[in-house]
Amino acid sequence: MSASAKPSAETGVRGIGEILRFVACVSFVSFILVDSKLMSQNCQELAVPPAPPKVTAKIRGEFLNSGKRLVQDVYLVSDDGSQTRAFIIRPDKPQPNLGAVMFVHLLGPPPDNDREEFFEDALELADMNIVSLLVEAPWAEPEWFPGRKLEADVPNGLKYAALLQGEFRLLLAESRAAPERVAFVGHDFGAMYGTLLLKSEPTIHHAVLMAAVPDFADWFLLGRKLPALEQEAYRKKVSEIAASRYLRCANTSNVLFQFAESDRFVSRKQADEFLAGAPAQKQVMWYAG
Repeated sequence: MSASAKPSAETGVRGIGEILRFVACVSFVSFILVDSKLMSQNCQELAVPPAPPKVTAKIRGEFLNSGKRLVQDVYLVSDDGSQTRAFIIRPDKPQPNLGAVMFVHLLGPPPDNDREEFFEDALELADMNIVSLLVEAPWAEPEWFPGRKLEADVPNGLKYAALLQGEFRLLLAESRAAPERVAFVGHDFGAMYGTLLLKSEPTIHHAVLMAAVPDFADWFLLGRKLPALEQEAYRKKVSEIAASRYLRCANTSNVLFQFAESDRFVSRKQADEFLAGAPAQKQVMWYAG
């Protein structure tokens, strides 16, 4: 399956202004409330990611942008020796009450399919006294999606969720952010894997989730033809890490959802199902396209 055919929103639903206002201010005009009983369903049955690795940052280079934003090009080094490319962008002269945001990009064609997708957003957030961590996910590699082995999707998903948690904890240590100013922003697969992180990290109070579907199998099976019984068994297995289930069980207090009105990879039905299990306070934005 070619990179251009992989799952992602087909329009720019980022709405940079909305994201910036949400992360910097975290205030909504209105909320949609979800029954607390729904939020607690099946939480005890969720697969638990491995313990997060200890992650340190190895700075490869740094520079000042506009004389006031410090951009650090880093390797995030796990205690198993693996490395992830990332940016840490922060105000050069931070003030009290710092904020922190972790960004995980979409799976898509260049140029927005790696850690640079949210680079400009992070620069603007630095002006708002917010430290951003922009990680490069495995799907930045063109062969990641078509080269996956279906039987490894669940263990690899849980393993990556643990890595994200380790990287997020590095962000907390680097920023020393005020607890009420900690957020996660994910697009496409970044949003879906982010739900596993939200469940594991109650310190994430706010999230922006863009163009995601409720079940990984809906995307993992794109381009794959399996006999009916095999497909049914695969879907049952992958439901163990269904993004909608983890989102339902997360303690994240505020979530901003963004969807395109016409997206061949995210139907309105899928979006509505994903939204149905969201935490208690949420805002949904639909973009023409």
